[in-house]
Amino acid sequence: MNDTRKNIFVTVAGSTPQIITESLYDFIVQQKKRIDEIHIITTLHGRRRCEEMIKAYPGGRFYTFCQEYGLNPMDMPISIHVITDENDHALEDIRDVRDNESAANFIDGKIQELCAREEVTLLASLSGGRKTMSAYMAYAMQMYGRRRDRLYHVLVSPPELEFSRDFFYPPSGNRDVLVKNAGGEVTVSARDIVITNAEIPFIRISDFLDFDENLNVASYLDKVELTQESLDKVYHTRLDFSDMEKGDLLVIWQDDIKWTVHMKRAEITLYKYIYDLKTLHNSPELNPRHVRELQRIYKGGREAVDSYPDFSHKGISDFRAKINKTLRDQIKNKYILGYIEIASVRTRPYAIYTIGGEAGEQSVQT
Repeated sequence: MNDTRKNIFVTVAGSTPQIITESLYDFIVQQKKRIDEIHIITTLHGRRRCEEMIKAYPGGRFYTFCQEYGLNPMDMPISIHVITDENDHALEDIRDVRDNESAANFIDGKIQELCAREEVTLLASLSGGRKTMSAYMAYAMQMYGRRRDRLYHVLVSPPELEFSRDFFYPPSGNRDVLVKNAGGEVTVSARDIVITNAEIPFIRISDFLDFDENLNVASYLDKVELTQESLDKVYHTRLDFSDMEKGDLLVIWQDDIKWTVHMKRAEITLYKYIYDLKTLHNSPELNPRHVRELQRIYKGGREAVDSYPDFSHKGISDFRAKINKTLRDQIKNKYILGYIEIASVRTRPYAIYTIGGEAGEQSVQT
């Protein structure tokens, strides 16, 4: 790690602010990391709980932690970021869908802002707050995190400490800890206390995303959609039917990886028909129209055909199953298959078939 960069500890928090001092204990005391800034993302309720720990001087748990381990609290300035809604009103708690959406937008924006600082390395924790807050923290780190940034979950044992609101960090000097729980007061030996920031590996996708200058004003849901669109391009797949007279379908991925899939003439006929039609409504009422077109494609450039395959309502269903089996037998990449198999987007009152579902309609081109 580059020592000239600042280490920022950022966490979501709620009713259990002790995850902050527990995490700092492992980072600073055990791992000997330098922490230059602390950022806490929380609600109004969470801020009150955090301020009880942080701002109570000199008896607040953050100050006693620093005192016991010879740390200067002024070297770790703390910023508490209270989640706000679309009208910039601070949230007391996350109680409904609207609050949840506000939390998503706020956490996403804050992590984006911190990751935009080139001079820092993020040490992010998802241990505190509502479960949805942790999920949004993880997603934001996946979206914006760089190679040097890390994501953690603090683990505390024995269990008596994990669920105790009295425990904030192991005291120095191997002193035993007295905590209260549902069963009364419990003494925990210092030798039994183990605190670890377990690193959570995550996929960093920012380099692969095709975002424009509107990213800074997009909502969390918009960014999820943009992310999916960018990832879909990774599996952008083209189909080439130029050799279909020989029964060959050319599947092209990323313009340079190609598979030649050989099908029986009846199979590639139906496949090309669905491809051209976009969606095939396999209903008995529409079947006569399908039969005429399928027979035309099946005939191709031949002058005469002795007999045609069974392109009835049931026959189309049977051929669809055979086509998908042929594709699976010859292409083993399940993601590519998701874009080229014939999907059934509805089954009642009759099936509707399309190549690759919605993703296929967007990505499979000639």
